[in-house]
Amino acid sequence: MKYDGVLAATGTTTSISIAKTKYKKLDSPYSDCRKDVETIKSDDSMYFKGTLKLSKYYKRLCDELCEQYEFVIPTCGCADPSVPIIDFNQTICASKTDLDCVKEVHDKYDKLNTANKCNVLCPTECDTITYSKSISIATYPTDYYV
Repeated sequence: MKYDGVLAATGTTTSISIAKTKYKKLDSPYSDCRKDVETIKSDDSMYFKGTLKLSKYYKRLCDELCEQYEFVIPTCGCADPSVPIIDFNQTICASKTDLDCVKEVHDKYDKLNTANKCNVLCPTECDTITYSKSISIATYPTDYYV
């Protein structure tokens, strides 16, 4: 839901269409994707391992954990409350100052392409599923219906 969820407002009629697409890539030597993302190897990063402790492996979640522990926590001294934590002793950012710091780090992370560090630590899956959606919303009930 966090990445691909759909919000439907009250007082409206909402039509949603969803299309599912499966992608299967070839692994090494044809690409740098990882075929087996269910098994932990000894050289896997703590973010890869942490992702598997939380759920099925998702690169997006691994990237969030990496950004959290490599950039947000060292800069702000606390963890972004919107990202799952893998260290339960970690302090969660709660004050406006802390949350402003988190926003600044995320903005800087997005602009400076510091994601390269996390790309090494969070492999891309060879087999992925994506969902595309189309949403139309209208006020309900309409004047004509009433």
